[in-house]
Amino acid sequence: MTSLEAAVAPQQAVIGSEGQPNEIEVSIVMPCLNEVRTVPSCVRKAVSWLEARAIRGEVIVADNGSTDGSIESSEQVGGRVVRISNKGDRSKDKTWKREGMAMP
Repeated sequence: MTSLEAAVAPQQAVIGSEGQPNEIEVSIVMPCLNEVRTVPSCVRKAVSWLEARAIRGEVIVADNGSTDGSIESSEQVGGRVVRISNKGDRSKDKTWKREGMAMP
């Protein structure tokens, strides 16, 4: 298991899993850096999308060092925050490459 896989391993109830095993069908990942004004709405929309389709999923907010309350606001509306340690303009590319994953 890579460090990214360990960081995003399910740690909470999965959306849309009422009475069913907590097997994740879909993970929605959102990058975030100081997005306190927009991230709650985005997370709520993603959660609603999963629930409307009865898809067992999770919303992961990949935070790159927010200092504006983005982390707390993401968690309050159902997102699971994963802190990304690579800082800078190309940090997401470095993280994907380090974990051996192809960029979407």
